[in-house]
This record gives sequence, C-alpha cells and structure tokens, in this order.
Amino acid sequence: AIELLETFGGDEDSILSLYRQVVELEPEDAVAEANLERLYLGARKLRELAELLERSIARAAPTSAVADDLRLRLVGLYRGELRDPVRAAPHVEALLSRDPIGAAALQAAEALVDHRPVAARIAPMLSEAYRRLGRLEDEAGTLALELKIARPPRLADVHRRLAILRQDVLADPSGALELLEPLVSRDPGDDELRGRYLQVSATFHREVEAAKLLTRALGATKDGQVRARVS
Repeated sequence: AIELLETFGGDEDSILSLYRQVVELEPEDAVAEANLERLYLGARKLRELAELLERSIARAAPTSAVADDLRLRLVGLYRGELRDPVRAAPHVEALLSRDPIGAAALQAAEALVDHRPVAARIAPMLSEAYRRLGRLEDEAGTLALELKIARPPRLADVHRRLAILRQDVLADPSGALELLEPLVSRDPGDDELRGRYLQVSATFHREVEAAKLLTRALGATKDGQVRARVS
C-alpha cells in the first residue's frame, strides 16, 4: 500500500502515517524505519526524527557501533536546528565513556561545553576525556572553566587537579600556589598537597608565611592524629 501511494503520488502525510504505523507494529523493519527517517528529514520534521532515533537507540546494544552512530546523529540534531543541548548531553556522556574516545564525540563535547545549561555536566566529562588522552594543557583549560561553575564536592577535586597541573605541566607556580594555599588550609593532613605547597612557597621565599598557615590549619583541625603527624 505504501509503495502504491508513493508511486501514484499519494500525499506526504498519508505516506508518513503509514510508515509510522509499520514502524510501530514492526520496530525491527529496517527498511520501513529508513524510509520514515528519509521522509521526516525531507519534510524537516526534525523533532519527530529525533524521537525516532531515540527509540532506535533504546533497541540497540548500548555500546554498539550502531548505537554510537545514532547518538552522534542525535547530537547533531540537538546541537543544530533543534537547539536542545540538554537532550544532547547524555549522548555525549555515553560517547565519551568509550575507549578509545572518538574524535567526533570529543568535538561534540567541546561544542557543548560553551552552552550554559549543560556546561556543568559536560565540563567534568571533557576534563576527564582530555586526561585519558594525555592532553593535559587542554584538561587544565577545561578545569579552569570548572572553577567558575563547579559545586562541592566536585569543586575540591577541580582545585586539586588544576593545582597539580599548574605546578607540573604548565610551569605556573604562582597559579599553583593560589590553589594550594586554601586546600592545605582546609586539609593540612593531605601529605601530597602539603608537600607541594611547601615546595611552591619556597620558590617565592614564602617559607615563613607557609609555616604560619600550617600552624593555623593544624590548630583548627579536630584530627589529633593529623596534628601529631604533621607537627
């Protein structure tokens, strides 16, 4: 019936309706689904196309190449004409969890992180992706963005990781000190951060100031073992 309608010039809405019925009754009918996708795209019914692709993902194996291809198409739709970055975010999250990380997934995350409604969700995933890829300067740049938008407990992790990158990778001891000082003040028992703080403080001949800060921090801590170990 559908082929006859198409052959003899049936109206678009009738053809779309029939294909929708076929896909609903036979969701595994790949030909009917492909034709419905084509018709939605041709008619610029992009919201309906996105809903169709979402249902296709739900049927596919979660980590399959088919699912990832569908996710990339959806990200393109949501980022583009549908202007719905919130719906794109979970698909980007799934794509960034793959090993290896695909270039298209990374590009999608880089584009989405500039959208305020999803920045707080995308930025940690993008930071971790850069870390896994060994792109530490890019990781530091994304962590710097997170400093403005992250909330506890993520914010403490951002401070810690960025301080280490500024000291070890970016050759920015001043920037590292700016982050290490409040971290050590809150937790003087963190041996690694305390050692880094003392090392960076010595770079700027601030040993006296560092000793005073540690004394105050140890006096404020309720952990007697920390006071005994560090004093």
